[in-house]
Amino acid sequence: MVVGADLPRATAADAARTMVGESGTGSLSTLAVSPPGYPFGSVVSYATDAAGRPLFIISEIAEHTRNLRRNPRCSLLVTELGRADGDPLALGRVTLVGDAAPVPLDDQPDAIALVTGRLPSVGGYAGYGDFSCWRIDVTAVRWVGGFGRMDWVDPSSYRDGIVDGALARRHGVIEHMNADHADAGVLLCQRAIDHEGPTATVTTATFDHVDRLGCEYVATTDRGTAYVRLGFAEPASSVDEVRAAVVALVRGARGA
Repeated sequence: MVVGADLPRATAADAARTMVGESGTGSLSTLAVSPPGYPFGSVVSYATDAAGRPLFIISEIAEHTRNLRRNPRCSLLVTELGRADGDPLALGRVTLVGDAAPVPLDDQPDAIALVTGRLPSVGGYAGYGDFSCWRIDVTAVRWVGGFGRMDWVDPSSYRDGIVDGALARRHGVIEHMNADHADAGVLLCQRAIDHEGPTATVTTATFDHVDRLGCEYVATTDRGTAYVRLGFAEPASSVDEVRAAVVALVRGARGA
């Protein structure tokens, strides 16, 4: 049973922009000068511009810079921030594929300021003479949202995606809701199922997902498992706003 399937939700493009925007560290893969043609992986700190393009400050003597000077094709793998004790394969990740090049000379100061504003530690070397700011122009995006959830995201959709504060912090919200408000989940799912029409009695409900537009439960009923999506009255961009939105849902359910 699926309830609320037509309600709006964060898209794969939103999830990709959120992961890339929140992380700040990724694995840069370039095509090696030596040994020639082989993939070469390195770790870089980066910030993103308004279009979600990664900006990173690198030295001319770095191996990945030598590689990019020879061949601009590259990818950046970004992993979703999560708990250290979790299964890393259960976390989301995004691979951005594209061509890297130095930011135009006239734009270097603004680009460097953007990166050092996001990553103050980079300021310690950003001004050295052999360092400059590079940018990846994204041509393909592969998003993985965890086990069994994946898609190719159109680059223009990625560019227009929204960095979703609720989605970025969903793990903490999920843990809190299931630990402290399990009864509210049963109530919300029961009311949502009753509103849809089928007769089913909810026995348990697990808070499973949240984004700025709503939240989702997996409920156990006497008719089997139900997947319930609940929409927020207004987009929630922070944990406090998610809390207020869920409280409003519970009050509405109790009133009903």
